[in-house]
Amino acid sequence: MMAGKPCFLLDTRPAGRPHVGPSVLGHMIPLESLRTELHGIPRGPEVIVCDDTPYRSSAAASVLASEGFESVTEVAGGLALWGRVSS
Repeated sequence: MMAGKPCFLLDTRPAGRPHVGPSVLGHMIPLESLRTELHGIPRGPEVIVCDDTPYRSSAAASVLASEGFESVTEVAGGLALWGRVSS
């Protein structure tokens, strides 16, 4: 939960490829499968999208917004950047 509100962490990194950024305990749906897997994402809580690159998380957030998800946030800079900051 963030600020007392429920949230859903969505990791859109590709399956089967090594991740550049840190591991996260979120629900994994690769960006490439997002449109076909929307049924697995709850519509009530805020959806926080993370990926190794900001391009991919921004694309995923755009898909969700276009599909009517009202509260979507993306991890700034991508997880690759956060991995370098925390090292």
